[in-house]
Amino acid sequence: MFSRRQSHSRGRRYLYEIALKTVGNGSLATTIFKLNRGRLQPDGSRLQDPNVIEPGWILVLPATASGPGVRLLLLAAGLMAVGGWRRNARATRSLHSRHARVPLADVTVGGSSLLGIEIGNEPGSYYDGTSDYFSDFEANAAAIEAAAPGVSLVGPDPNHSSPSFIAAFASNEAAHPDVAEVTQHSYPTSTCGDSVATAGFFAPAFSGAAFCQFSHQNFTVDNGGLTVSYPAGSTAPSAGSPFGGAQACVPSSAGPGDTLALTYSVRFPSGFQFVKGGKLPGIYGGVEPFSGGEHNPNGWSMRLVWGAGGTGGIYAYTAKTTGFGDEYGQGNFSWQADGQWHTVTERVTVNTPGASDGSVTLSYDGRQVIRQTGVDITETNTPAAGLFFSTFNGGHDSSWAPTSDESISFKNFSASQQQQPVTTMSFFGVTATPDTVTR
Repeated sequence: MFSRRQSHSRGRRYLYEIALKTVGNGSLATTIFKLNRGRLQPDGSRLQDPNVIEPGWILVLPATASGPGVRLLLLAAGLMAVGGWRRNARATRSLHSRHARVPLADVTVGGSSLLGIEIGNEPGSYYDGTSDYFSDFEANAAAIEAAAPGVSLVGPDPNHSSPSFIAAFASNEAAHPDVAEVTQHSYPTSTCGDSVATAGFFAPAFSGAAFCQFSHQNFTVDNGGLTVSYPAGSTAPSAGSPFGGAQACVPSSAGPGDTLALTYSVRFPSGFQFVKGGKLPGIYGGVEPFSGGEHNPNGWSMRLVWGAGGTGGIYAYTAKTTGFGDEYGQGNFSWQADGQWHTVTERVTVNTPGASDGSVTLSYDGRQVIRQTGVDITETNTPAAGLFFSTFNGGHDSSWAPTSDESISFKNFSASQQQQPVTTMSFFGVTATPDTVTR
């Protein structure tokens, strides 16, 4: 971390200068910007412009950073989730007293460069409530204080999607001045890509606070494309390790609407293993849950899917869905695993309240392949809200998993809220609308 302190400032500084002085390479300014874009700063503002770095701001730097102003933040590993999943919480908590001492040898090495020790990595993911975390936090704090008296404590580092956990922790620790802050980490666009980096890829069509992220994000961004990886043996995240795929829900920049058309390009490499099937990005409306067999009256989703042999379709969670999703038009077309870019457009029009007049269409390389009408998408007048970037193999068992590492690339995300024009044809003086409804 780099702390831009008031006392050391002669005005604004720039990321190029910071990169040059801390990692010896000014071209890494872009990397530093990606690590910190949207990060909340002590003065309540956020880094949005790489040319505006205010006094007092704290920046996350690459691991090789050093020099004046660079501070080390250590993590007390005892409260980290083993694998990041709730089922490991019991084993993790039982080891807290031993793990709390793991980073203490580094405290003396860090010397004046140590900013603090963080206790807890995304505890909202593996604690059912805050009481167990508070108990473990105090135990770790006591162990750290005994080994390194006076060291600052920082934590927890909560999930983006855990506002209730953050609020509870802040209330509990309000009277504890030894706790420096509640932190938030960010990753570069790599195998653990954070929500800010992921969401930024879909701008300008989709922007704002992302949600519904996986705990493990497997993607890279390069040459204008986002490539998601699906390691051998991976299926749905709920099946556990190995983890594959990526997910983030990103609002439409134009706001919610009765109609939303999502267009993007997708590339399956030659020889891609489709196995039994998997999910692809689509459209969502409202709030979670709207996938994974879970439902609520104020949320719905329309993802795309691939099936065995590459067959394509739409996978819907609507007001009438029970259990897992409903499939529309499965097998009407096939995804081409030819190493070439292909363009899809999904258009969703929500139904009038109380009427079964919702619809969804899908075009593949400019040809309409699915048209589903008469859909009760919502019973609560929930409009189309944004991009449901969700992709993984599955299925929840090994029969859905690839036997070798696979990947799919995406780019050119755009959106429109315009209604689709209706095409008519005349036969002997009678006007008709072509209907390729798939039921």
